[in-house]
Amino acid sequence: MSDKALGKIGLARYLLILLVTLLTACSGEVEMGHLDVRDGLTYLKNSKIPYTGPVVSYFPPKDEDEEPKLYMSGQFVSGRREGVWNYYSWNGERREVRYALGRQHGLARWFFTQDRKKRDQEFRNGRAHGGGTWWDQKGDSTAHDYYRYGSKVPYPQPEDRAKFEQEEKDPKPL
Repeated sequence: MSDKALGKIGLARYLLILLVTLLTACSGEVEMGHLDVRDGLTYLKNSKIPYTGPVVSYFPPKDEDEEPKLYMSGQFVSGRREGVWNYYSWNGERREVRYALGRQHGLARWFFTQDRKKRDQEFRNGRAHGGGTWWDQKGDSTAHDYYRYGSKVPYPQPEDRAKFEQEEKDPKPL
């Protein structure tokens, strides 16, 4: 096959991939059931390109007349969870989780119904890391806990906290 013919095939393949990517990104939200996970990345079923776009999932209805109730909403970028994802319980409680490159990273929040805070917890690279706070239904703080790279540790004293915060500025590789 000539170089010119190979160039045309390469261009055609590139344009096809670009078209599929644009159609996927512009198609609106996709239900989680229409996605497959392969080798740690998420794809539309029967697609070879990692999925980019919004995704939702619903609780199964209790009866056929019931409106679907949202269970989860979020965004995939190149087959990985990215940005803020919301998870809902049947009773109306909500959890807000931040993802970076497919792993929990940043502040995660749990809420009672009507968006009253239940818990805050920092995550780094998929693991709880840093301080966490719990609240009761009235909004009063009830407990504090502390995690270091996924392991619960005693809440640090002020001098230990200063050391921890300094390590945060110059983190060790995970």
